[in-house]
Amino acid sequence: MADTLRFQSNTVDRPGEHQVSVNLNPGGLLTESDLSDNSASIKFVVGSSAFKELRPHAGLNYSGSEFVLLNPTRRPNSSASSVYLDLDTTNTFSSVQHFVTTLGMVVTKFDVGALQVNKRYFWRAGFSGGTMSQGTFLTSSSAAVEWDLRDSIEWSRNVFENTVYERSMGGHLSSSFKNVRIISSGFLDGSFGSVEIDGKNVLTSTFGRRGITVVVVDSIDLSVKDIRSFDTFASTQNAVNLSLYLQGLPTLTLVAMLVIDEAALNLNADARSAIKLWGSSYIDSLDFRDSWALFGKKGNAVPLKEAFVRSTYGKAIIDTALLVKESRGNISSTLIGPASKWISLMNERAVPIGASLGATVLGITSTGIEDTLILSSQDSLIDLSQFSATKYPFVRLVWEFLRDAIGASPMLRNAVLTVLPPAELAVNYQSVLLDADSVLEGTPVNISVDVFNPTKRQIDSVTVTLTDAAHGMVPIDTKTVASINSESAGKFKFTFGTAGKSGANTILVSVDPLQKIQEINEANNVYSLAFFVRRDTVRPSLDITFDGQRIIDGDYVSTTPNIVAMIYDNSPLPMTNPANAVVSIDGRRIALSGSTPDSAFIPGNGQVKAEIHLHSLLANGEHELSIQVQDASGNSADTTAKVVRFRVEGNSQLFNVLNFPNPFSANTVFTFHLSGSRIPDDLRIRIYTVAGRAIQELHVLSSTLHLGFNAIGWDGRDREGSEIANGVYFYKIFYAMDGKTVDAIQKLAKIK
Repeated sequence: MADTLRFQSNTVDRPGEHQVSVNLNPGGLLTESDLSDNSASIKFVVGSSAFKELRPHAGLNYSGSEFVLLNPTRRPNSSASSVYLDLDTTNTFSSVQHFVTTLGMVVTKFDVGALQVNKRYFWRAGFSGGTMSQGTFLTSSSAAVEWDLRDSIEWSRNVFENTVYERSMGGHLSSSFKNVRIISSGFLDGSFGSVEIDGKNVLTSTFGRRGITVVVVDSIDLSVKDIRSFDTFASTQNAVNLSLYLQGLPTLTLVAMLVIDEAALNLNADARSAIKLWGSSYIDSLDFRDSWALFGKKGNAVPLKEAFVRSTYGKAIIDTALLVKESRGNISSTLIGPASKWISLMNERAVPIGASLGATVLGITSTGIEDTLILSSQDSLIDLSQFSATKYPFVRLVWEFLRDAIGASPMLRNAVLTVLPPAELAVNYQSVLLDADSVLEGTPVNISVDVFNPTKRQIDSVTVTLTDAAHGMVPIDTKTVASINSESAGKFKFTFGTAGKSGANTILVSVDPLQKIQEINEANNVYSLAFFVRRDTVRPSLDITFDGQRIIDGDYVSTTPNIVAMIYDNSPLPMTNPANAVVSIDGRRIALSGSTPDSAFIPGNGQVKAEIHLHSLLANGEHELSIQVQDASGNSADTTAKVVRFRVEGNSQLFNVLNFPNPFSANTVFTFHLSGSRIPDDLRIRIYTVAGRAIQELHVLSSTLHLGFNAIGWDGRDREGSEIANGVYFYKIFYAMDGKTVDAIQKLAKIK
């Protein structure tokens, strides 16, 4: 039994090489005799129809007049040859500059002239009427290649935690409103209390908090500094302790105070006076089991908030919000890279005394693993040259902000990361070519791969790998060149054998498959080639000769004939297997292994795919040779074997002697069959008149004779070269063999 599952994968904006893996019974819940065939994977390539920026480098500042685009990897739907580029300093393209040029090989270049310095530009490019690719870049007066935070767009790509960006200031700690909710309830109204700051109750438990609880909070960020509870119901001493504690707090200390259960019984005048330092107007009215809460700063004439409710009338509740400054936070950059070398990070910043602004540099490997390269550096200029861009092609920058004691935040005005740009290798539909997209099985496919280096630097040790994606991701070949010069192409030639590959084929071309070279764009390092291999359906043919001559059924051959069967076929596939031929004589199978001297199978070349050689002693009588062959594609020469019937006569004899035409007017041909073990050394044909006078004798050389059928022409002239007269004549064919004469006499007639 079998079943089929179908999956769909979204490939929008995901160009390049992908791999799909399928695992059956991954948890091992099913018992199987063999688990080795439970997984399979296949790779496929998604071609891109978009232009990609090469110079300026994506995400890096640029100074120059040449705008270079990487062409789409897949062939456009149209035959357009002109590429259009629009540049503007606004993303609405309201004051656009138009450029047009001819599509280049793998890359397309525009001369855009002098651009405004320190300006953000937006670009869009494409074929006329097609989808436009687009992007943005910053210009710079510096010749160095840099990433920086000069404008709001680059800032917007960062991740902010308790921080904010303001155009006039840069990045700094943020301020926000935080809600404060204080609930007090006396014994008869719930005997409960809570202080919620930004939704979190800082009193994790009210057990043991009978009396008055004081929560000291930071006036800048509302963080909790201290929590004390004084059971003024239990003793006067606790009221004294409350008074002393409150008096000892500095002026402008922000506190939340509340009653839980009962606090008035032993709350003496000193304690009530201490509470009035926060501007309380209800503390003198507090009575047995009343509810009361206050939120304020010491020394203020009135509190920020105060609530008072008599016993049995409900809870005293304060709801308010304060604008507070975050005490710490961070800004994380977007992923920066790839680069071929990290040089330095320069932070433009303003840090108040007591505050700090640390820079952390995270190195990110090609597999996504993050390592900390620099931790919380307080330096404005950080050297990064010791870190390998090969190991860490990407970095992420994190700035940690810590305010000072009075809430002043450090400022990050700009950050400039100086790098060397990465290399770039590219292939596309223009640079990867097949010599044919449909071939007969066995015909090798020649593949030409031109790998372009469009950058301004030489790239060393470039490898290209070909993989057969249609037959299980089988490696085909790998080649490496020592280097590719700047703005040049490295040329690679491959040959793919198609034997056994009939049907649709796909070859993956991979440049730098191990990703040893850091590049701007890896998606154009792979290309998928599709072609079709036609199965051979033409039958092979046979040409059988005996001692170099073709015969017809019934012909005589020697007792030890040299039988040769030539196998012809149109397929380029070679025939190397003797099992492709089945040979028998008189029903006896002849082995063609080559181990016996009387038979051989010899592979050929070109149209002659193979030769079968037979040489054996045959008895007198009729014989039958049967040969059936298949070519390398499995096509049989015929639906049945080719059969040749022949005769063997060991004694030398003449058979079937006649001339044709007879009568004749000008020329005639003497035909006869020879039998025996060998050809006579000398054969003569003598013509006589009816009176017995010899008028002509033809001397036939042995080199022109054959065992079996022979034909000797005569021009009808006598020894003097004159045409013979009309009439009846006799002719005698004779030869000597082993001391005996063999002859035959027949009549001929001349009529003109």
